[in-house]
Amino acid sequence: MKVLCLALIGLASALAVVGQEARQVTNATQIRFKYELYTAQNGALRAAATGNTHANDLVHAVFVDSKGWVFVGTQNGLAVYDGKQWTNRTFRLEGQSLAGRAVLGLMGISECGPEKIAEGPPGTIWLGGSGCGVWRFREGRYAEIGSSPLSDDYLGMAVDNGGSLWVVTRQSVQKYDGRAWSEVLSPYVTGAVHRELPQLFGMVVGTNGSVWIGGTAYGSPQAPWKHEGAVWVVDQGKKQRGDGPPMAGLYEFDGKGWRAFGPPHGLNLPSRDGAIPELDGGGRVVAKTGKGYYVRNGENWTRINESEVYAGKRWVLRGRRPGSPTGYYAELRFRDGESLVPVRPTNPQTGQVLDLGSEPWLHLAEDRSRDCIWLGTMRGLYKIWPERREP
Repeated sequence: MKVLCLALIGLASALAVVGQEARQVTNATQIRFKYELYTAQNGALRAAATGNTHANDLVHAVFVDSKGWVFVGTQNGLAVYDGKQWTNRTFRLEGQSLAGRAVLGLMGISECGPEKIAEGPPGTIWLGGSGCGVWRFREGRYAEIGSSPLSDDYLGMAVDNGGSLWVVTRQSVQKYDGRAWSEVLSPYVTGAVHRELPQLFGMVVGTNGSVWIGGTAYGSPQAPWKHEGAVWVVDQGKKQRGDGPPMAGLYEFDGKGWRAFGPPHGLNLPSRDGAIPELDGGGRVVAKTGKGYYVRNGENWTRINESEVYAGKRWVLRGRRPGSPTGYYAELRFRDGESLVPVRPTNPQTGQVLDLGSEPWLHLAEDRSRDCIWLGTMRGLYKIWPERREP
């Protein structure tokens, strides 16, 4: 019996040593990152009509659908990767102001590409852009949706749980139910307070199906609202002199009606600032403001740390402005266990290291089917992936 006990103790010690060595090896394993660059010059993105191969490397939007197809909206068109090859398409430019068309004409630009891309239901891709209107891609065919918003500013696009398409411009929120467009939110007012018109920023659909819209926070927390058909506006009859529009930086539509949230609900919104809704790693709706991040807590909003927003996210793209008021620094990180490690990928062909640095225009889409991300920049589209190696 004593011999058996000693043998078991020895076996346990050996296993502990092996386990410790395994942990040491695991901890010593390093993640290296690689990248490939796709541009108009190498044929992935479409070259502009002017013949300048670099004129169309400016990426406005990147989206990976449920089938793993990659959709890339650029300055002058659309690039689609189906897993085997790239195809390109352009859209005619219309709806711009006369001055806007004149400026673009001098630049030799007569085509446009999508700035926002959304999916829903699976197999249907929605594309929208300034002067391009809204298009639907389904079963390999493109169809323009008539009477769509042709605003110069497309700030958000999403599909709700009912399959309706929502488009946010600076002026209003439009909804397409498959038959017709309707304006569903217009936080604008007229008259003496025209100088205080608020603006909309973007949107997100929550896990419970609610649609969240973010905007500026001009005006007064006490300014009253009234409902005119499907549109919420300020009640001019009850407005106190000088109040302006309501100071609401965030709007929620739960399928039945609208709610507006501002400083009275705990959101700390600086003057002429607002809130941008986004989903954190756990699917919660988070309001990003100039004073930090806030999350819904009952009827109010409470401040949370930035690290809580990133919890659960595999790839994190941050932008920060150290020092100079005009300075900007982009930072990409990858979650390895509990840690977020910096991403500085190298080109496997040239060995060149990619440093995002002061890149101001970045769009990220995670591609789980290929274990990578697609990062749109002003210089083209980057595919970045992790590679684990022993040191």
